[in-house]
Amino acid sequence: VIDFRGSAPNAIKAGVCASTKALDIIYILDTSTSMHEKLSDGQSRIDAAKQAILKLNDSIVQQNNGSRVALVTFDKNATVWSDFSSDIGSINETVSQLQPLHNYTRLHKGVDATTDLLSGRQNPENLPVVILFSDGQTKESLAQDSLESLKEAVPNTLIHSVGIGESAATSVLQYAVEVGGGQYYSTNDTASLTEALQQALKKSVCPQATDDAEVRIFA
Repeated sequence: VIDFRGSAPNAIKAGVCASTKALDIIYILDTSTSMHEKLSDGQSRIDAAKQAILKLNDSIVQQNNGSRVALVTFDKNATVWSDFSSDIGSINETVSQLQPLHNYTRLHKGVDATTDLLSGRQNPENLPVVILFSDGQTKESLAQDSLESLKEAVPNTLIHSVGIGESAATSVLQYAVEVGGGQYYSTNDTASLTEALQQALKKSVCPQATDDAEVRIFA
């Protein structure tokens, strides 16, 4: 349960984690053509990812504490769909319309575009949180170099990664969290993907929280 009511300092007590942190969350989403493939529940990878993002965005709206969202996609190139914004409704409209169009999984290009956004953002006091999604193989050395460059440019960035389906580049996604201090989630259905993002939010706010802890985020 994620509860955004009330007022309290950052603390963990009796299974409840409370925080006042405002986040800058940036989604880096794989939109290569393999994202059309089905997960074990029959949902396409892209639709499951979009559903999970929309649900997490609903949680962010409930916070009403200055948190913002940005959106980058990658395939053969990277596209910046939105800089950091508190207009979550507009971002949700963009997310809902995303479709895979091109081959290639050039993950490093998505990471490089994210580094540029993070380096130039306003209100840098917000905690930067990257959520990186991918379902396919990528050039490992390029991806690792880009991840290291991101962390060097904005050292307090927390990076979570989500592998979608059995063909995801596990080694790269695990390296991302080694560099960025977040969590890696392996998913193969819509429910596990949605839960992964909720857990990523929880771990961003309260890294010591257990998976079943209640999280309360206050304005």
